[in-house]
Amino acid sequence: MSRHRLVAAALAGVLLAGAAGALAHQLKAALTTVRANPRTELVEVVHRFYVHDAEHAVRRLGGLRGDLFTDRTLQTAFARYVAHRFTLADADGEALPLELVGAELDGDFLWVYQEMPAAALDRVAAVRQEALQELWPEQVNQVNLERDGRMRTMLLRRGDGLERLEPAAADGLAGPP
Repeated sequence: MSRHRLVAAALAGVLLAGAAGALAHQLKAALTTVRANPRTELVEVVHRFYVHDAEHAVRRLGGLRGDLFTDRTLQTAFARYVAHRFTLADADGEALPLELVGAELDGDFLWVYQEMPAAALDRVAAVRQEALQELWPEQVNQVNLERDGRMRTMLLRRGDGLERLEPAAADGLAGPP
């Protein structure tokens, strides 16, 4: 391979990697997982957001400045924001009490953790996840709720509000393989 082709191939690789990174930031998507941990007897709620999106959110919503990678105050502010926009509710639409545990950075993601007693998982009848949707109408928040060995996945969009879970027999949940 000629030197020009080698340089062109290397440059194309760098440009493609940069474009892939830029696209990752444009996904406007977050993931929340809700599941019981039998070891701790707690329901663990784990939210995963792109750091890039979280940085923009704390600036636009809270007017805060700084480096999200190093500033624990900003990480905590974002965690509080997420906790305020996420709800697990009972059949009457009443919010179940979730405790904000904290947040941490890992690579391109900011993780936010909440928990509640494991016994409360059986009372979950509805979910709301509106984080970042007031900033980006195209934001989609996926919530995976695991209960009784079955996973329920919901894609929540702006305006969905409190999304009710269907009874297990009618919601098409797949059991363990």
